[in-house]
Amino acid sequence: MRKNIIIALAALMTVAVSCRKTSIEKTDNGSANPIVQTDNNSVTKLLKFKKQVEYYKANPNVRDGETMTVEEAVWNLENLFNVTYTFPEYGYSELVTQEFSLDITSDNGLVLCSDVAALYEEMKNESRELYANDGFTENKGFLTLHAEMDNTRGGETVKVKITTGERTNYNLPSEPRPEGPISKCWKYKKYLGDCDGNDTWTGGDEQLQLALEDYNNSLQPQAQNGYRYVYINREVKSFDATTYPNMNLFYREDVTDECIGVHEMNECYFGEIYVIFKHIPQQYGYGEDFCVTNICIKGLDKRTYICHWNDIEYGERQAVSLNEFGESIDIMNEI
Repeated sequence: MRKNIIIALAALMTVAVSCRKTSIEKTDNGSANPIVQTDNNSVTKLLKFKKQVEYYKANPNVRDGETMTVEEAVWNLENLFNVTYTFPEYGYSELVTQEFSLDITSDNGLVLCSDVAALYEEMKNESRELYANDGFTENKGFLTLHAEMDNTRGGETVKVKITTGERTNYNLPSEPRPEGPISKCWKYKKYLGDCDGNDTWTGGDEQLQLALEDYNNSLQPQAQNGYRYVYINREVKSFDATTYPNMNLFYREDVTDECIGVHEMNECYFGEIYVIFKHIPQQYGYGEDFCVTNICIKGLDKRTYICHWNDIEYGERQAVSLNEFGESIDIMNEI
């Protein structure tokens, strides 16, 4: 299968994983644990595809004629990779996104399962190579992978985007004060520092995101023994204050006024919480098992205004058995 590689580097921000603490029951020892869902169709589909990948890898010459739709193939490729190799629970100080494409051969919308299994291995190898050369040498992490059909190439190409980065070593207090977690004035974007010209390695966008990351992490539940949580059907919602006006997201028409006061920083914090955790889930009809798996806030100069741009990734939380799926694997250490 032919591979076309397109690399696009972007300095992004930190990430976190969170969910509302729903579906909680008390165990015999009195501790709270989420109820494990054992009959989920998505988990069943992923386990089937995982076994197919293992079978065809062990038997590369088998061509038994079993097929799946192209849509199923892309869904399986993305979600099994994310379940196996990504770590959205880490926090990251910077991220890099890279893209590549893989050809897929179909017949009337159907593709051989053996070909999809081979494509999965090819996708793994390409992702591993890009991850190894993403510019980070210590505390590396693999955040997420998105796959979709690239219809601009005749519908026979899968476009893959991976996001990797460097894990952060600093955090804000996990319990915000009543007035908010931000304690000083910041210029609106990274590398501008605070309003006194200090801490130029960061900025208001990153400080805001760190606070939201800690809020996210405070909501994260724990899976029962023998299970772990995975996040499937991931999708990104992007917006700024022009998308959701009057919700206290950062927006300023005077592009020379870069400083955000403490009070406004905390107003932005609570505005972001409302939009990310309440408004968007209601707007798109997300169920209780949909969680925030990536928060990325970036200060932008849009010429006529400055703002904080948001790329928020959501994923459907599911519990999977460690006996069936194992722990998440660092793709660089896979045997």
